[in-house]
Amino acid sequence: MTMQNQIDSMETSDHLAHLLAGSVLGQEFSEEDRRRLEGWLAESEEHRALFRRVKSLEMVRDIIHLNKEGYGGKMAARFRQERRKQERGRLVRRWIGWCGGAAALVALAVGIGRTLSVDSVVPSVSVAEQVIVPGEARAVLTLAGGQRVDVSCTEATEEGDIFVDVAGKRVAPTAVKAADTVWHTLTVPAGGEFQYTLSDGTQVWLNSDSELRFPATFSENERRVALRGEAFFDVKKDTCRQFVVALPEGDITVYGTRFVVASYQGSALSAVLVQGSIGFTTPAGRQVRLHPSDRMVYESGSGDIRVEQVDTVLYTSWLKKMFVFRNQPLGEIMTTLSRWYDFDIIFADGELRDIRLSGRLNRYQDVGILLRSYEETAGITFKIDGRNIVISKKRR
Repeated sequence: MTMQNQIDSMETSDHLAHLLAGSVLGQEFSEEDRRRLEGWLAESEEHRALFRRVKSLEMVRDIIHLNKEGYGGKMAARFRQERRKQERGRLVRRWIGWCGGAAALVALAVGIGRTLSVDSVVPSVSVAEQVIVPGEARAVLTLAGGQRVDVSCTEATEEGDIFVDVAGKRVAPTAVKAADTVWHTLTVPAGGEFQYTLSDGTQVWLNSDSELRFPATFSENERRVALRGEAFFDVKKDTCRQFVVALPEGDITVYGTRFVVASYQGSALSAVLVQGSIGFTTPAGRQVRLHPSDRMVYESGSGDIRVEQVDTVLYTSWLKKMFVFRNQPLGEIMTTLSRWYDFDIIFADGELRDIRLSGRLNRYQDVGILLRSYEETAGITFKIDGRNIVISKKRR
């Protein structure tokens, strides 16, 4: 059965969704239902792989809790909403991928809750009335010859000129001249994340809305990559070849192993060292060296560099599927959340950007859980208007 046939089959059978959810949650089946589920699993390895991914989700307990609070129907409504967008050709991969937990969570919600119809025009509603779907593991690898490979749902490695995913699938890039510098580009969209292992064994975790460029084969003298966005690096030790991360604001030279760097357009460059040692060099040649737990912030416009000791958990929590905020401006918090949940922010009152708040949230939970807590404590409201979240002062 093709993937499209699989999608059509599941869409036309809410009962099958109930069976999948019931199996994960340990419900008992009739003999007929048991045979139907077993038959579906026996049809293809894709079906079995899908079931394993759903069953292994850490969120199953959360689903039960959310269902008790009425979120099952809301998630099902959001699923219908995204399917309508899909039919217009904008979100095909979100359903086909079935990865990273988001799509699987929606599928379980369909099995647990009652399916609701949704109008094509979504009115402005409070966060208590709508679930915002989290991101998922997805990325596109553009090979040196221009070929684009969707590597979503896999942890990938790059070996010389051959791309290899965890399933052992090999994609030969288009031939290039021997004298050309062969660079590949890994792009992670907003609402995505991805882990990648470079040819030297260095591991890179890319956060939402990020891009990593790297050579098919590192040179004999240097290992250089280029980053836009945010990434955590665990660099493989090589005393003969330095590892360098090229950024629009300058270069980071790696003397140790583990650090996170965020270089988003419109924001100051931030680098946090977890282990080892790194150095940063501006285009003008100014240098600074970081030690464990140091955070460097560089304002490219003014040339100002400051280094402070921080709790590294605040800047690496996304690697453990968590958001952790501690006395941070609401504008900064919402920018971070928007990259993962893929929404736009509108502040009805600019002063609200500077309100300092704290909080913790599992990245695969509904962001409304955190926003409602802010509504209760900070005197503000969040309203969902399509893909926008409008933030305003609470009326008295």
